[in-house]
Amino acid sequence: CLNSPEMLEEVNADFLQAASYGATGTPTFFIGNEKNGFIKLVGAQPYAAFQAAIDAQLG
Repeated sequence: CLNSPEMLEEVNADFLQAASYGATGTPTFFIGNEKNGFIKLVGAQPYAAFQAAIDAQLG
């Protein structure tokens, strides 16, 4: 799919956007919003890590 110039451009744009948020690898998850901030989870994480991040955002 990267043989298409349009698709390559789209993938590169996504890569640059992710890098601007501090994503350094995959998977990277951002939980939250711009108002309350984000919690970043990088790499394979257990369910408990997601639960803790979501609970922290919900207050």
